Amino acid sequence: MVDARELFKALCPDPRCAETFSGVYELFYWLEGVLEELPEPRLSGAGQPLASGVENREEVAEALRLRGVEDEALVDYAIARLVSRRYKGVPSRGRCPVCGQVPTLLVLREKPGISFSTPELRARCICGYEGEAGDFTCPNCGAAGRENFEVYIAPQGSLKVFECRSCGFRFAEVRGDALEERELQALHGALRLLLKLGGGEARGRGAAPGGTR
Repeated sequence: MVDARELFKALCPDPRCAETFSGVYELFYWLEGVLEELPEPRLSGAGQPLASGVENREEVAEALRLRGVEDEALVDYAIARLVSRRYKGVPSRGRCPVCGQVPTLLVLREKPGISFSTPELRARCICGYEGEAGDFTCPNCGAAGRENFEVYIAPQGSLKVFECRSCGFRFAEVRGDALEERELQALHGALRLLLKLGGGEARGRGAAPGGTR
């Protein structure tokens, strides 16, 4: 089981940093519950990204405001999340078909088989959409091969942070089997902020360089 608070402590050398990311985790966790109370999104068409074509956006935004969510970035996130949850399996045309962003999280799960299970890697966008992912492949520029990445591994291997040597893009990998959907989404929200801050923070105490999966 992944303990988000312990993970942030391992990645952040400053206790205030760990508290900040724990707060972001709690916000995204809370938002997952709020989503259950919101109106269903109605799309005006099939154009991508789908979230930009929600015709009842103002209705959803008003429901969020009544629950204390007024920040436009959080409103956009919540709408994209709603669309992702409802319209699963939409084919991708490059970037995320729901929100148009680049995936920042790889999710490794065991896929059950007739005789044995096999590992399956999926690229997850912040809205929750998951698409195919290549091993040691940058979601941003497509650079492939182990030699193209700096890899940092958190204690117990619960999290890996990749930095592409070609474009500088950072993304993370977690084991999805150990997390419920709500926990996974909250962890992704906090990790996304951590990745944006830069390599130093993402390589905090306890994180060690590594090059194998």
